[in-house]
Amino acid sequence: MLVLTAAAEPLNYEDHVRPVLRASCLKCHNADTTKGGLDLSTYSALLKGGSSGAIVQPGEPDGSRLVRCVAHVEE
Repeated sequence: MLVLTAAAEPLNYEDHVRPVLRASCLKCHNADTTKGGLDLSTYSALLKGGSSGAIVQPGEPDGSRLVRCVAHVEE
């Protein structure tokens, strides 16, 4: 089970998520290079998922494949 703590301020894609993805994911998962059909460059693209389906479950981090991958719980 993945445990996340509450943030002092609400999290948002541009300020909190995109910088992490830019550092580790956007080289292969962007609008021009959609490895696995997955584009993580925008919030709406992230919600669409990739060729294997959805990768996030809003409000349910344990059900989000992306969260599990970033936390090194899943490849």
